Amino acid sequence: MSMPPLPFPIAVLDCETTGLHATDRILEIAVVQLNQHLEVEGRWETLVNPGQDVGPTHIHGLSAADVHQAPRFPGIAVHLLHLLHGRVMVAHYAKFDAQFLSQEFARCHTQLAPWREWSLCTLKLAKQRFPKLGSFSLSSCASHVGIRNSAAHTAAADAHTTVELFRALHRAQLIDCRRTSPFPWHNLDLSAYPPEAPLPRARIHGIPLIGGEICAHQTNSN
Repeated sequence: MSMPPLPFPIAVLDCETTGLHATDRILEIAVVQLNQHLEVEGRWETLVNPGQDVGPTHIHGLSAADVHQAPRFPGIAVHLLHLLHGRVMVAHYAKFDAQFLSQEFARCHTQLAPWREWSLCTLKLAKQRFPKLGSFSLSSCASHVGIRNSAAHTAAADAHTTVELFRALHRAQLIDCRRTSPFPWHNLDLSAYPPEAPLPRARIHGIPLIGGEICAHQTNSN
């Protein structure tokens, strides 16, 4: 079924972090770029060396050894700006991911606009569409619309699942973007933040996590 186009292209983003507090850091990040018809234009993912303890390994499955050779956030900051620029960011519990992004960019002396201006939240949209759903976790919302995520709490698989959930929500009811603007460009001094190569989790664990059906796919339940 064709879907009405959105006014802007989209960047679906998911972060894994060392914890939930302001002092915690991004540990892994994945972005799936969609055009206005919600077709995939690009995918990107990397582990991030947080420069501190990696936190709850039992949740995100990452050890200090896994991220030891990963880029620090400043090394991916400029590329991340290119991925987000001119797009509305979509995430499940967008406030969480956007606030961590804002904190990381602030450490690079770059102030982002308030997250509500450039973000859409699939958790909030799911609450509007399915108010009687008991849990609004990504897994619960995805399952409700017939999507299975077999690699939860990995940034790439969760981003892929969020793509499918966002499509399902838009199919059910046209998503209103009138109060949302694309992510604006921010200038960063390239000499101060030289780019570093991404290190996908797949290269560490040998599992294809993005763009593959083993991560998240539509089931036949709906």
